[in-house]
Amino acid sequence: MGAFAVAALLEQRSAGQVPNARGLAPRQLAGFVRATLRHPWWLAGMACSAIGFALHALALHTSALDLPSV
Repeated sequence: MGAFAVAALLEQRSAGQVPNARGLAPRQLAGFVRATLRHPWWLAGMACSAIGFALHALALHTSALDLPSV
């Protein structure tokens, strides 16, 4: 869970630093998407999301999914 929390924090920080889309005009929206995808905080957030996903998959692979009977 920690990796996903860090990813959300980094992505939110990135969103506050890229220029606003100022509407849904295609050119403005494309500029916003381009700036977001190139922003270092966003890229770091995506890396943390990938790490979190890999850790989640590893946990599911190595652990039992059923609860022990009492």
